Amino acid sequence: MMVSMLSIDIKKLVIDALKPREISLAELAKAIGNIECVEDVMISVTETDMRTETVRMTLSGQGICYDDVLKVLTENGTALKSVDEITVSKRQKKIV
Repeated sequence: MMVSMLSIDIKKLVIDALKPREISLAELAKAIGNIECVEDVMISVTETDMRTETVRMTLSGQGICYDDVLKVLTENGTALKSVDEITVSKRQKKIV
């Protein structure tokens, strides 16, 4: 017997965050890119001071785990300031 179940998945996150200047954009982008279901990562610096950079990150994929994103940010000394945009989609999952 096959059962169909509705799933709501995150497809896109736009995040404003504060990161230490010691961590390069490439390092942070690669760490986020290693998260399962994250397919694309775009990071741009919006503000810089002596010790930190404010960055805007756009993450896209199918079924992004928000908790995994927060964990990777924390592990890289990056503080979430806000989630500025989120896109979700519904899809049917078939369970056997």
